[in-house]
Amino acid sequence: MVELLVRLTAFGGRSAQLIQALRSVMRGRCREGVCQSVHTASDWAGIEDFERLKSEPFDRLLAIIETAAKPPLIECRVVSETRGTEYLAAVRASR
Repeated sequence: MVELLVRLTAFGGRSAQLIQALRSVMRGRCREGVCQSVHTASDWAGIEDFERLKSEPFDRLLAIIETAAKPPLIECRVVSETRGTEYLAAVRASR
């Protein structure tokens, strides 16, 4: 799985517009079946799917990022493993 975290600071009074623009870009990617879910952070099944962002929607995302009031925090996390509650229970039990 690949997660893309983009943390932006909007100019005063423009937060709603920035959020709407980001959601518009990412919803389009989900409809195409590339992105699995959106919550202002987006997840992809694998690095290959993420790298398909070399496209017009990704260009729009970059344009939105450039409108931020401050330099954005951008993290691309490549997650090789996910563990659920069973793991937490096992860790807790081992104490």
